[in-house]
Amino acid sequence: MANQSKSFVLVKDVKVYGGFAGTEVILADRDLGLNANATILSGDLNGDDGANFANYSDNVHHVILAVGDLGTALVDGVTITGGNANDIPTVIIRVKEFDISPYDGGGIYCKSASLTFSNINICANSVKNAGGAIYNAGDENTWSTLTINNAKIKGNKAVSGAAAENNSYATLNLSNVLISENT
Repeated sequence: MANQSKSFVLVKDVKVYGGFAGTEVILADRDLGLNANATILSGDLNGDDGANFANYSDNVHHVILAVGDLGTALVDGVTITGGNANDIPTVIIRVKEFDISPYDGGGIYCKSASLTFSNINICANSVKNAGGAIYNAGDENTWSTLTINNAKIKGNKAVSGAAAENNSYATLNLSNVLISENT
């Protein structure tokens, strides 16, 4: 169970790029087709996920945690999958000075942060409550602004906002985003 609180925790000004075959000379040489040269950030700890969220009980709560001041952080050219925020509400994860819910935001959990995701695929994430693919929230002191460009959000599951839950003090900007088959 302790491993379920592991995540890719973004830090200030980080740039995460995927889509490389290994022969590129410059960033623009990448093939950004979501199936070509896939760079997958997965929450599947045992490598055993199946159809219809089978074997998800061991998966991490949040694949990506974006919390607090992230400066010019960017995630580009990746697939985000296998998050399973299914813990009970009394279990709270603390990141920086923020409390993180273990039952919201399976793919991306964004709290009081501003950053951009481009050329991404967010698929097959599940939560007990809200924001299967994306959970975005700020607080009265720090707004959260999440920008997503050129993306597919598909096949995520939640009680509320299977594709995205945009909560208080938060802005979610979407451009060229296909949202489908979220329940």
